[in-house]
Amino acid sequence: MVTAVLRSRTAALVAGGQACFVAMMAACLAIEPSQVAIKRGLSFYGNDLRTVVPFALGFFLCIALTGAGLARLAVRDAFRRHLRASLVVLLVLMALVPLTPYSVDLLFDYLHTVISALLFAGGFLLGAWLALRVLRGRLACGSFSVQAGAGIVALAAQLGWLDYMIPSQLVFQLALSLLVVLGIVRRVPRPR
Repeated sequence: MVTAVLRSRTAALVAGGQACFVAMMAACLAIEPSQVAIKRGLSFYGNDLRTVVPFALGFFLCIALTGAGLARLAVRDAFRRHLRASLVVLLVLMALVPLTPYSVDLLFDYLHTVISALLFAGGFLLGAWLALRVLRGRLACGSFSVQAGAGIVALAAQLGWLDYMIPSQLVFQLALSLLVVLGIVRRVPRPR
């Protein structure tokens, strides 16, 4: 019983963190609707004085709630050890995103781009591992396909070929979140 409760609390905290991230994205878009932001990506809002507070708060809440969920995830097997380590790396990278506003100077711009690229690559690898090696179901494979497609659109937007960075970031994040929550719910052992 205790494991089932902890598993559901862990999943709920992770899902809550992702909900905060999506709410932050919606708040920033509502405060400052911008075609430039849609094209450049969510980081645009970390460089605007009107949206920097909800931007930073959304990142903080996402990281804090996901971290609280991970703290409840006892490392008792290889799956949980790998999931926890992967998510800690992603959370550290995520924390660096609002700390490197690209408008400061060229160095911050390069740092921000590298950190963001590592964050997306790490998220892609985690999604692939969960979908193709751990979960292996239709929902998981479908979610990863959506995540991969969104990642391709995000890359095309970064290269200037498309103008849909924020929508692709949102879809990528939601698909990865679903895979992480499914992994926690399905793979954390039930009590005997």
